Amino acid sequence: MTAIKYILLVLLIVGGCRISVADETQNRIKKLKESAEKGNPAAQWALGRRYRNGRGVPKDDKQAVKWFRQAADQGDAMAQHTLGYMCENGQGIPQDYRQAAKLFRLAAVQGHADAQSSLGAMYYQGRGISQDYRQAAKWYQLAANQGQALAQYNLGLMYFYGEGVPRDDVEAQKWFNLSAAQGDKEAIKRRDTLAQRMTPAQLEKVQALAAEFKPLEEKP
Repeated sequence: MTAIKYILLVLLIVGGCRISVADETQNRIKKLKESAEKGNPAAQWALGRRYRNGRGVPKDDKQAVKWFRQAADQGDAMAQHTLGYMCENGQGIPQDYRQAAKLFRLAAVQGHADAQSSLGAMYYQGRGISQDYRQAAKWYQLAANQGQALAQYNLGLMYFYGEGVPRDDVEAQKWFNLSAAQGDKEAIKRRDTLAQRMTPAQLEKVQALAAEFKPLEEKP
């Protein structure tokens, strides 16, 4: 077999594989749509995610909102949180902080860590809801206990500044450490800066507290 014929054969095989994969993807999406249209919230969530990310279907935030809303109305926490995020940022739907906070709460009370963190942020900033540092700390704490890195960082800030909780450098540094361990860049900066003004005894206590931490399992 000549080199040219070999290359043509490889291209034919690869092309056939691509068509096969594309057909398989479209078949999967077809079944997903059928399940979503029958009211399956997991399928509605998955289909909404495909539209949001443009995976196997054209990227379409309005279609994503449509399917997330249907799943959210059935109590799906992931859909409630994602739809809340889209409301907060005006993606495929008019920006509405109040509605976003409502959706975050629906998911947060089900134990969804990202929603708890988002609700904490809404309380902290007073967006769509009355500003309340104690409530912000409460929801950040619940998310941080599940290992949510952003909530851990934000909770650390609240302890550092004494907002909604007593000011406590040791507790702040514990949460900065835990968030930094997950790669949060801002937490790394805060951890390193705060460490410079802490005593060896304080740092030893921080390390012990961080080592004892075991994230709780998320409910959904």
